[in-house]
Formats: sequence, structure tokens, C-alpha cells
Amino acid sequence: MRIRFAKLLVLSALLLIVPGPFWRPFAQAQGTRPDIRWDKYHLFDEVTSYSRYLANEYPNLVSLESAGRTTMKQRDIWVLTITNRETGAPEDKPAFFLDGGTHNQEYGGSETCLYTAWYLATQYGSNPEVTELLDTRTIYIMPRKDADGMEVHLTNVVDYDPADVPFPVDADFDGSVGEDGPSDIDGDGEILRMRIEDPHGGWVAWQDDPRIMHHRQDGDEPPFYRIITEGNDDDGDGQVNEDPPATRFSSNRNYPGAWSNRLSTQRGEGNYPAQELETRATVDFVYAHPNIAGMQSLHHYAGAILRPFSNLGPETWPIQDRVYHDVIAQRGRELTDYGYIDIYESFTGDKSNPRYGVQVDWGYLDVGVISFTTEQWRYSGNIGPTGEWWSATEEEQMVVNDERWGGRHFLNWRPFDHPDLGPVEIGGWKKFTIRNPPAEIMEEEMMIPNMKFILYQASTTPLIRVSDLEVTPVEGVYRIAATISNQGLLPSYVTLQALRSRNISQGPVAKQIVAEIETGPGVTLVSAERRLVLGHLEGFPPSVKEYSFGTQTFGGDNRRTVEWFVTGSGDVTVRAASEKGGKHSNTLRVGGR
Repeated sequence: MRIRFAKLLVLSALLLIVPGPFWRPFAQAQGTRPDIRWDKYHLFDEVTSYSRYLANEYPNLVSLESAGRTTMKQRDIWVLTITNRETGAPEDKPAFFLDGGTHNQEYGGSETCLYTAWYLATQYGSNPEVTELLDTRTIYIMPRKDADGMEVHLTNVVDYDPADVPFPVDADFDGSVGEDGPSDIDGDGEILRMRIEDPHGGWVAWQDDPRIMHHRQDGDEPPFYRIITEGNDDDGDGQVNEDPPATRFSSNRNYPGAWSNRLSTQRGEGNYPAQELETRATVDFVYAHPNIAGMQSLHHYAGAILRPFSNLGPETWPIQDRVYHDVIAQRGRELTDYGYIDIYESFTGDKSNPRYGVQVDWGYLDVGVISFTTEQWRYSGNIGPTGEWWSATEEEQMVVNDERWGGRHFLNWRPFDHPDLGPVEIGGWKKFTIRNPPAEIMEEEMMIPNMKFILYQASTTPLIRVSDLEVTPVEGVYRIAATISNQGLLPSYVTLQALRSRNISQGPVAKQIVAEIETGPGVTLVSAERRLVLGHLEGFPPSVKEYSFGTQTFGGDNRRTVEWFVTGSGDVTVRAASEKGGKHSNTLRVGGR
């Protein structure tokens, strides 16, 4: 079936917008105001210092709190709350939740989070779109979830006892845990791969480009190779890197939505949902802030915007929720030049073993909001917002390396006299290439495009307003009429899933809009009800999806008029409250001067 979008009337898009062993103790850097630049990757202490600086420098816009502590080093899992407090408390506005640093080797998401916080704080008051956003919405930013694991991979140093990790694994059964892991044995600052000639090896160099290794096939000619990560036999048992220390503490398989540790063989599910401290901090924070109406989690490195579900096909979606995801993601594609794909359909190689307990599914299924995972950065791959997403081969990546980067991102195989293995060759992709962009280009090619998408998605949340407040004399009393409207793209309930999903103690996830009149001194309410439950309001402007057999329209029914009757003279205030759409009020005077 051919499906196309028409009349996507959405909100305006925002403008431009030490080499060494792997387990040596690490001394953390000190300092209260780091030299934050957007052409480098930052350590945890720098993220902490700069987050504190933003909160101190822009107290009316930024506050900082800890959502929890990490597994190994009890580092704070910081959350920056960004909004203009002069236009309302953070919890009284529709909110958007952004996080990065879920996986320890995906550094760029953390950097984009920090960049977005800086941009919002510094652009408020001069950039009209940012000013409007922070006047009406709240942005929660969790820049670094797996701070322990990321510190290890940024520094090549484990700064904790590997035996103290939860559920330690003695991989070589020698009574010690994590004592034989990768290391930079040739001192070039990179932990790469080693290839060792072996007649029984499972790898062979590609004949068209011997830098690239392929799995051995029938008919391949020698030499054949074993490939292992660079390192030594640190425990002297004749094996290399057979017992690495655990460095991952946030798996993205431990979230409550569609969680299972029986239906999947993938690592990280845990014994129960939110068992990981890093996951627990995220879940607790989101549940404690029910004004959150949208979520995005930044990962790497497919150059794709991922939508739910991770273990179900697209036919299981309510069509309205799918349309709103598609409308928002299409704008994201235009801003980032990324692909847009369904996780199960296009991002799951083995559909008999799909992902469970994934954050993006939890955000939609349990929290009931529009939820995306954005795989930032692509070395090579899909063909942009009007084409289909596709994953690049190593051959295609090597072409980009040679033609754009002069070959410098891949270190060619070079001989090395290994103290335990004898003659080997060391080579492979540098750290800041395929998975994370080279630091000198990440602002222009990763941070700015993704930040634009983030701020656009935040601007689509529902926004409840009290407008057209009028007073009319009617037979000795005054009729107070107020129009309650939703000025956001999304409906006040955000998704149909939120109407279906229920909280055991509080009923449906989607709470109805409530309007209430407050009468000042000298004014008496003569209506029966001071507080009115209005149900929900659709979003505006409407979104239309056209099919070959017809058209479906969502949104547009975004206004409702309510009335009360009063006597006397004085001020009258009408207030409207929506959990996902915020709170707003309007005041007028009735009677005499």
C-alpha cells in the first residue's frame, strides 16, 4: 500500500538552530568550571562542573538535581531542569525528557545533551523560538546515565575493583574476576584488534582490500587468522583477554515496558524490571514527573530515528499514535538527514529473538508518550530523509574513510612482537570514527541537527490555555465564559495508549483536563459547580494521513467553552489544569470599577 503524508500542519521548526592497562586506578580531575568545548569529549567531572555552572549562572532557567547514583562509583546521575520560572513552576508546564549516555561506548549522546542544555540557557531572551519554548515548556535533561562505564571507555582505565561489580563473572574460573582485559599494548593511545595467523582461524583478509577482514568461507585461500582485542595475558594463564572486567551498567533491556527475561537471550534484562540502578534512576524520575509528555533517548550510531516497538510489528499500533510518531519523526528526518525505522521490522536481524525491556517501548507503553530513540551519527549509510534507511558495510565505511578522511580513521595492520603470542598484527578503526564522530566535527554534524529535532519534538507537546475570557450581564447576574484550548500539536492525552494504560493506584495514565473558577472578595459564585472536569482536547493544527483508499484526520477539536454565573463586583480567575498540557489561568473583573 502506498502511503504518503499530506497537509502536515505542524508547529514551526526551530531555527538554527592515556594509554595504559585497562584497570589502572583513575584519579578524577578536579575543578569547578571546566573548559567545555564542543570539539572534545568530556569526562564525568567536567560534565558535573559545567552542569553546576549552568545552574549557578542561569538560576531563573536552570536547576540541577541528582536522580540517583551509579552502580560502581556512586556518581550522581544528574538531571538539568530547564524552563523560565517566571512564567510558571517546572511541574506546572508540559515537559520533555531527554537522556544520553545509556551505553558506555556511545559518548556523543551525552555531549548532545550537554550542548542542548547550554544552547537553551544561553539563547533564552535572544532566540524567539527558544524563548517561547522555555516560557511554555519544561525540558528535563539527563546527560549521562552510565557514567561509570563511560568513564572507563573514555580513559581506558577501570577505576573500581572488578570483583565488586553486581553478579561478577569469573570467566576463566581461576578464582579472580576481571583481571585479564584489553589494554593498549603498543602505546598508540588506541585499543584496537590483533590478528594472528592460524590455519584454523575463522577470518581472512578481503582480496580487494586486505585491511578488511571477512569471515572465512569455503574456498577461501590462506592465510587465515584469529582476531582478538588488543591486550596481554595479564594473569599468565596462556590466554589473552579471556576475563575482562565488567564495564557496562546500563543495558537498555531492563525497563518495565514489555520486559522479559524468559523470552529473550540478550544480555541485560536482569531479574526484575528497573533492577539496574541507572535504569531505576530514569524510571523513578519520569514517574515522579507526570507532566512529561514526550521522550527521546540518544544512542549511536546508525543515523536513524527509531520508533516502537522492539518486539511487535507495526500492525499492533493504534493508527493515530502511529501518525503522530510519523509526523514528528518526518520533521526529525528533515533536520538530521537520518532514516526513520521501526525497531522490530527494520532494526532486528533475528526476529525470533527480539529486544525486550527497551526504554523507547516503556516510554510509549507505560508512560503513554511519544517516544523515540535517536541513533546519532552515521559514518556512512542511509540516503537521507526521502529515502530508505540502510546499514553500511565495512567496505562502504572504508570508502568514506579513504575519500573523506584520507584514510586516517583506520590504522592499518602493522607487525608487533607480542610478549605472549609472538608475531601478531595490530590494526583497526580508531575510537572516534565509526561509533562516535571525530570530536572536531561533532558540533556541526551531530549536535546541531539533533538538538533541532529535540527542541522541535519538545514544542509539539500539548499546551492548555485559558483564552477568550468574557463576562456578560444576564438578568442580575454575570455569565463568565471561558474558552479552554489546546495549542499544542499533540492531544492533551498525548497518545491513545495513555488512555488504555492504567496506573494501579491512580487509574488511567491520561488525566482529564479540569477547569476551575476562583472568585475574589465581593464576588459570589451562584453556579452549582466551581470545578468542572472537561475530558480531553485534541491537538492543533490537525494532522492528516492520506491512503490510496481514503483520508484520516487527527486533531483539530481543540477548544471547549465553559461557563459559570456570579454576582457582585471584583476579580474572577479561571484556571485550567492538564497533567500533560500544563496549567494556565486568566483573570478579569466583573461588576463596577
